[in-house]
Amino acid sequence: MINHFSLSGWHKEKSQELSGKSYKNIYTTVIDFEVTLDLSGYILPTAEVIASPSFDEYLEAYIGDENKCKEIILKKTVLWEYDLLYKSILDLARRRGYRYNLSVTYPQSNLIVKAMTDHSFGKNVRTYGFIAAPISWLYKKKFDKLQSQFKMNTSASEWFTQNSTLIEQYITTDQRGGRVVS
Repeated sequence: MINHFSLSGWHKEKSQELSGKSYKNIYTTVIDFEVTLDLSGYILPTAEVIASPSFDEYLEAYIGDENKCKEIILKKTVLWEYDLLYKSILDLARRRGYRYNLSVTYPQSNLIVKAMTDHSFGKNVRTYGFIAAPISWLYKKKFDKLQSQFKMNTSASEWFTQNSTLIEQYITTDQRGGRVVS
């Protein structure tokens, strides 16, 4: 699940290297700034579970299925205005004179929760998965249309307003658009 975001500014620098009788262009990525900010305190602790057609019917289908390799897969997502936040940060960077590449990413972890059958055949397939992988692909039934959607306790706009000064400190630029190093 998303619990932080990373912001980085970077550009490519070109140099030439003599290769035999000719020059070869070499491009190096230069990181102008990087920052990772924690978002976990903004994620509401309860989620809405989304299942098709309903959660109860979803569980009944799982329980009623006699497949010995069945598993439930729950995907966790965090709903937020990611595009709006990116545009706000990009606008701030451009106003500060930063003209190079800007990356805003939301590294994710702990996205998937799996619940597997307790049947001995299913346990053996999991235990000897490297041998039984072809068997599990044939027999495994995935109930993977289940999501838990978390919300943020603040809008992306409000979060940006609260953190723009901190972000701006990382996007302080010189005349050429590169980071000012003090």
